[in-house]
Amino acid sequence: MHLVRKNGPFIESKLSTKKIMRNVLIAFIPIIMFTFYIKGVVPFQENGKILDLLWIFITLSITISVSFITEILFQLLFTKRRKKEDIIFDIKHNYSFMTGLLVGLLLPYGVNILVMVVAALSATVIGKLLFGGFGNNTFNPALVGILIAILLFGGSYSKLSQEYNYNGGCNESAIFDLCAEEPYLIEDLNYTHYDIQTSPADISHILCVIALGFLIITKSTKWRISVFYLSTAFIISAIFGFIHSIDFTNSIDSVIGGGLLFYAVFISTDSVTTPVTKTGQTLLGISLGVLTMLFRLSTPYFYEAAIFSILILNMFTKIFDKIALMFKQKKSIIVFPTIILIVLSIVPFVV
Repeated sequence: MHLVRKNGPFIESKLSTKKIMRNVLIAFIPIIMFTFYIKGVVPFQENGKILDLLWIFITLSITISVSFITEILFQLLFTKRRKKEDIIFDIKHNYSFMTGLLVGLLLPYGVNILVMVVAALSATVIGKLLFGGFGNNTFNPALVGILIAILLFGGSYSKLSQEYNYNGGCNESAIFDLCAEEPYLIEDLNYTHYDIQTSPADISHILCVIALGFLIITKSTKWRISVFYLSTAFIISAIFGFIHSIDFTNSIDSVIGGGLLFYAVFISTDSVTTPVTKTGQTLLGISLGVLTMLFRLSTPYFYEAAIFSILILNMFTKIFDKIALMFKQKKSIIVFPTIILIVLSIVPFVV
């Protein structure tokens, strides 16, 4: 048996890529509207600033527009397709809006316009177009844009919501000031609203879970990645908490905090940069959980852990599929990667 690879994206579903993108977009809408309320309407009621009210839409408009315009310019300048119909076809089937949308949702709320432009431009050009466009990229384009924003702007580019480590202090971050004001609770919604900036990806945990359910029902996601990612992260966090006599709720916080739910549902399951095989997807999910918690528990970088983990493991997509294929032929082949994952899972407890 041979594993045949062609230009993606691939997902085990009878749905077309267009319908999958439509379903993902539908899953985003409640998150965007909740962000509008919690980070727009609530602050507007307090300070009356129209900019606060519309900021989520301003951010998404800029990042989507930059990605869309960049795609058009690329088609005009670097391809031989000059006919209007051809360009429209390429733009329509490259789903540039999705790259810009993800960048806008992953950026910390309140970043300046320059950061938005650079992140969206980098995601589109470096993360996608330089690899040959949609279906050919090795890395998740949106995360490439976020990583470049991290490298270029560093700690000066925004603030993130306060995340507490197991010792009760503020977690450090490569790009965010996490030691800021105390959050206050909107009790009737059972959500925490922060005076300082979080990304929309880290605001609505319940809606992320609902979105996962919707995508699973519509067969629009590689659910094994999300489920094993979150389960592995929770198990490692629970074991760590048990060893160090930490309250069990911290294990839950570690899964829903730092945007991990959003990354697990929407980013780690990207059709292009993830394995085709079911076993490969399971291996990726477990590996993401292990690597994310390894970064979180043994380094000071809480928020960026998921970003780094996904980008690193994007490079191992073909390897996971090859292991899955060999596993079908010879089941003992799974022993070696299993040992590696176990060893990596132990590292946070001994460092």
